[in-house]
Amino acid sequence: MVWASVALALLKLLASIAGTAKARERDKGKRAVVVLEMLQQIIKEVEIAKQAEIDFLDQLRANPDWLLSDDGYKRTSNRPRDDPEGEQF
Repeated sequence: MVWASVALALLKLLASIAGTAKARERDKGKRAVVVLEMLQQIIKEVEIAKQAEIDFLDQLRANPDWLLSDDGYKRTSNRPRDDPEGEQF
């Protein structure tokens, strides 16, 4: 009967190892799904940004003066390249 106890303990150990391996695979699958969803969201956001760039450039090509039109905001700058005397740095 000792051998039956040993065999039963061994089977329980193998079942435990198999359960742990299965749980790890399930966790890997869940992680993979989360990473996939994140990558899909990043791709969508990049596509939106790229489309915004295309729209901006199309509008700029169609009407270059649009960029300099008064949009209601008063911008001031004291950057060296905006020197009123026209000096380039």
